[in-house]
This record gives sequence, structure tokens and C-alpha cells, in this order.
Amino acid sequence: MNDPLLAMILRGAASRRCSLLLALMLLATVSAQAAPSVVVIKSKNIQPYDQALEGFKEVCAAEIAEYTLEDGRSREREILRAVSRTRLILAIGSPALRFAAEEFPDIPIIASVVLDTSDAAGEAKVVRGATLKVQPKLQFEKMLQIAPRVKRIGVVFDPGRTGQIIEEAVRNASDLGLELVSREVGSTADVARAWREIQDDIDAIWMVPDTTALTEESFQYMLTISQKRNVPLLAISEKYVSKGALLALAADYGDVGKQAGEMANDVLRGKSLSGIRSTTVRSPRLILNLRTAELIGLSVPKDIVEKAAQVYE
Repeated sequence: MNDPLLAMILRGAASRRCSLLLALMLLATVSAQAAPSVVVIKSKNIQPYDQALEGFKEVCAAEIAEYTLEDGRSREREILRAVSRTRLILAIGSPALRFAAEEFPDIPIIASVVLDTSDAAGEAKVVRGATLKVQPKLQFEKMLQIAPRVKRIGVVFDPGRTGQIIEEAVRNASDLGLELVSREVGSTADVARAWREIQDDIDAIWMVPDTTALTEESFQYMLTISQKRNVPLLAISEKYVSKGALLALAADYGDVGKQAGEMANDVLRGKSLSGIRSTTVRSPRLILNLRTAELIGLSVPKDIVEKAAQVYE
């Protein structure tokens, strides 16, 4: 090419094309970052929440943006910007669910690592949960493997909080040849009286995730009945087994996260979240306290001990 002016013009045009291409690439990258398919909001950085998030990522390969509430108000402003164009929110833990429901009531929300969605969902239009609930039938079956002589299971509950769980438990108990001996309470002040009324008529105690019926004081009352009357106490989590309950079926947090991921995949493929049911724990972990078993005169079969996820001795 012999014309210097023409060569300079062509080089300038090529440079402009490169600049335009680079600008478009940067814009695409920013747009992808600004509009994730799923915005993940964790309540705080603790192991159960982290395990649930890892399980979610194993199943759901969508573009996500991750935020943690405990990082402060400035982080909340970032969340507000990110959620404005997202399709779905994953809220991990009850504080994150409450925040998401209050701030984004019109965006579908999947909650994970929560016992229930009803208390925290507020005015949110569509909320479904990969919950920490373990079906009563699974709990009763496991207790019968350990304590086969159990026939009458005592429980104290607030019908406004766990009435549906108790209805299911009555059916499950009957299917297994068990009787559920229950008392309703409306406040924490009623709990001790309720246990006194039924303690002589039961041969097992069942703890339910009920914030009225379950307090540190009521746990100590249940534990006292268990030890004095030599009856097993079936708890809701490892925390209570470590403090003296005989057993609990607890959630595998990673698998709970996978359940949330499966729900998210359905939504991202076009299914309405309103048409998806909340889930219960499908792979519960057995937690045992062998010190308690010895104290109340139970011998736990060796094969059950070997399969337990955690054993206190």
C-alpha cells in the first residue's frame, strides 16, 4: 500500500472496530454480573449455611451473585441493586428469608436451612422452602429400632405453630401401632403443667420445633422426666442430644442445599415456584447419646450405632 493517508485511515478504522468490540465485550460482562439468574442471601457465615450453599451450587449451575447480611448495611444496598433484575432469590437462614420477604415481596424466594417459611415469609407472594423438617414417621421408626417397647409418645405443642406437624404425627403414629399422647399450650407458662399431666402415661418423649413449647426451661423439664422415668427423649437437633436427649434425626445441610438447587432449576426452566412444594429432609443424620442410653437402661443395637453420624459416649 503506497498511499500513506489511506493506510492511516484504514488503521484508524481497524482501531475503532477493536475498541467497539472491546466495549461490547465489557458491556456483556457487566450485564451478566448485574443480572444474575439467582441472588443468594446468607444470614451469616457459619458452617451449616456454607454447606447448604455448596450443595446448591453442585446442583444449580446458574449465574449467581452471593451476599451475606452480616456484612453490613452497605452490603444490603448492593443486594438491592442485584435483585432488581434477578429471576429468583435463595435465602439461607431465617434472617435472610425475613430480609428478602420484606424487601422483595414480588420476586420468587426459595428458603433453605429454615424449619418453616410461614413465620418469616411476611408479605412475600411466593416462598417455598428446602426445610429442616424431618417427617414424624422417620423419627418414630428410628426410635422404635432403638426402643422397640415404646407404645405411647408424649408431646406438648402450640397448635398455632405446629398443629399441622401434630396432625401428620397422629396418622404416622397410628400406622406404626403407636399412640400420640398430646397436650396443647398457648404460652410458655402452660408447658410445665402440660407435661405434669401426661408424664405418668407415656413411655417416650417427642420434642417438636415449637417456639412456644420448646425453651431451655422446658427442655430441662423433658430431660428430667426422661431420666427419672427411664424413657427415651427424641429431640430435634444434635444440640439437645449433646445435652442429654437420647437421639435426634438431623438434617444433612449439604443435601438440603441440593434440594433448594433442584427447586431453582425447575424455576429457571420455566416452572412457576407456586406450583412447587416445599421439601422436608430426605437424608437425615442419626445423632445418638450412648451415655443417656445407659442411664435409662437401653442397649442400642451395634449396627445402629455404627450407622450413626454422631455418637456421644
